[in-house]
Formats: sequence, structure tokens, C-alpha cells
Amino acid sequence: MKKFLVAIALTICVAAIGQTEKGRMSVGGNISLDYLSAKSNHFSTDINPEFGIFVDDNLYLGFAWGNSFRVGIRQEDGYSDIDLESRIFSTGIGPKLAYYYPLSEQLYAYSMVSGSVNYLKSTFEYLQFDDVKGKNTYKTNTYKLGAGIGLAFFFSENTSINCELAYAFQKEFISEQQPIASNNEEILGNQIKFNVGFTIYL
Repeated sequence: MKKFLVAIALTICVAAIGQTEKGRMSVGGNISLDYLSAKSNHFSTDINPEFGIFVDDNLYLGFAWGNSFRVGIRQEDGYSDIDLESRIFSTGIGPKLAYYYPLSEQLYAYSMVSGSVNYLKSTFEYLQFDDVKGKNTYKTNTYKLGAGIGLAFFFSENTSINCELAYAFQKEFISEQQPIASNNEEILGNQIKFNVGFTIYL
């Protein structure tokens, strides 16, 4: 019985290394919903194409192009009849490093770290009884650092569906103009992201 279990484990490991062996490249991407915790709460949608290569067995290095659109409304401090509506678009590129752990021939778990440099443009409108009372546009550059875990299900040798749960922290480092304090707090913060993606292995 012990030899049988060892044989099964070796079979899984050999098959898994074949899926994620050194030198194998991949293209794909994911979409995500994330929650931003700052002075107010926002939800946003991301689209993230990605390309990468396994630099060693089960060790993946990739580069992702992230695009995000976020909308939020909150009540302005001290003004019960004034809301602050924000529309924020960001785009950026950065590396992703992941290590894959074979659970079976078709299912892999992985842990990852990532980073990116981003360009961000936001528009803020002050609304009073649904009328626009003021508008402010703000442009900045940020960096983002993140980490997470995921599962990849291979439904064929060359294709997988991926699910990820990740945390990211975003901070500003270059600004075209100095924002008002409340606007700055709207943009920066901690993110919890849930990603669903599709990958083709070459």
C-alpha cells in the first residue's frame, strides 16, 4: 500500500512539472472585482492581460498590464446634502512572481507577489440635490505592491482557468498637481481583489 501511494505521488509530481516546467511560456489574463478601503469605500473592475515564462520548474515570472475603472459616491464631511462622486481610471504595468504547488495532475495551488507602476486620472464632482456644484480633475502616478494565493485548473494540457485572492497596497509617488486632502484619500488605500482568468501555455 505504501509503495502504491508513493507511485501515485511520483506520477502527480512528474505530470505537474510537465505542466509548469522550466522554459514554458504563457499568455492570458484575468478580470477582477476589488474593494478599496480608504476614507470611503469603492468597488472597481479590472482587466489585466499577462505574459510570462517559467524560469524554473514551477517558478513563474510574468508581466501584467493592469487597467482599472472605479466609481464611488460618499457624503462630504460636515455637509448632509452634498455628495462627492468620483470616477477613477488607472493603467499600469509590472512584474508578477508565482510558485506553483501541484495538488493533482489537473489542479495546482500557487502563491504570488506582484508590483506595478501606474498612471491614474480621477474626476471628482460635488453634487447637491443631484446638481453639480463643483468639479476637479486630478492626475498622478502610483506604485502598487501585492501578494496573494490562487488555484489553477488545467482542463487540457495547454489551458487553465485561474482564481486568485490578493491583497494590494497603492501609494502615490509623482503628482502633476497637489490634490485636496479628501481627494488624495479617495485614490490611495488598501485593496482586496478577487481575480478570475484564463491562461494558454505555449
